[in-house]
Amino acid sequence: MEDHIIFSARHPKVPKNLPRPASFPDILSFAESCVLLPGETWVHKRDQALIFLLYSMGLCIQEALDLTSNTITLAGSSSFLTIRGKGGKSR
Repeated sequence: MEDHIIFSARHPKVPKNLPRPASFPDILSFAESCVLLPGETWVHKRDQALIFLLYSMGLCIQEALDLTSNTITLAGSSSFLTIRGKGGKSR
């Protein structure tokens, strides 16, 4: 029974699709939903800033959550963020 041809057949290879980023208009629409309205808190502005940070820098959510004041470098008129990815590698 184990020598039957069905047991030696290979499964078809299914291509893996990479995730696609959201379009810029979709990101703007999403960020506009976080606009600070009268009576609302600063949390909405924080959320909007986080959305733009994630999108514009291509960060993963964990990379953004790991940001601290120590990851920001101010050098004259330039500012830098040190991002630590998987395995503690900085980029």
